[in-house]
Amino acid sequence: PTIGGYITENMNWRWIFYINTPFCIASFILAMFVIDETKRFKRSIDCIGILLMVFGIGGLQLFLDQGNNKGWLSSEFIVIVLTITVISLLTFIIRTIRSKNPLVDFSLYKDRNFTICNIVIMVFMGSMLGLISLQPIFLENLHGYPILTTGLLFIPRGISSAVAMIVVTPIMKKIDVRIILITSLFLCALGSFVLAHDSIQTSYNVPIIGGLIQGFGMGLFMVPIVTYSLLTIPGNKYSNGSGLFSYSRMLGNSIGVSAFTTILTRENQIN
Repeated sequence: PTIGGYITENMNWRWIFYINTPFCIASFILAMFVIDETKRFKRSIDCIGILLMVFGIGGLQLFLDQGNNKGWLSSEFIVIVLTITVISLLTFIIRTIRSKNPLVDFSLYKDRNFTICNIVIMVFMGSMLGLISLQPIFLENLHGYPILTTGLLFIPRGISSAVAMIVVTPIMKKIDVRIILITSLFLCALGSFVLAHDSIQTSYNVPIIGGLIQGFGMGLFMVPIVTYSLLTIPGNKYSNGSGLFSYSRMLGNSIGVSAFTTILTRENQIN
């Protein structure tokens, strides 16, 4: 957010996207020369399944992104998108379950630990990212802070999150991971409570202190939940499990931002 604030303040907003290019090039080079090639094996490709997945996931993303702007189910466009999404996803799931070589291994959800971790990360990311997505709007529009100042106010959250990610790894070897996760969620809730008392009369301290507490909780949460989500998954299914877990996290983000934006829009209309 801090770099984004600087770019938006001093350059064209499109540079927020252009700035990814050098990192993508560096990642490509590293992937080519550093990552070892894995053993290859042949398998049939379910082209119809891929199409259904693209329409289903793409439609769901479009529904969540544009639903609030279009007025949700009052929009004919959104109704069509939702219909295509539901039909595509249901057909994809049924087809995948019946397939001998499925694109997605839904049997992983039989693992209780994996399923709970997916649900927890989805709810967590939805609530945290939904909140964080609205905070810059509040700071800029109501506090009247410049874009760069708003970006700088996000630094404490990032630093505390990074520190938490560093210290949590050795702590996990000594303390029950459930205690760590409960503590992290408590800190996230406490940080949110502090931020809930921010108003146009308060100073920089409120978003800084709230961000520090919340960021430390988020860093403390992410490492254990990612590690333990795959703990009970067989080694040969790590890639499938990792993909499903990442999608749960992404879906939580989309749902959270969409839900919070909808609440904001409707409360604005009411007030």
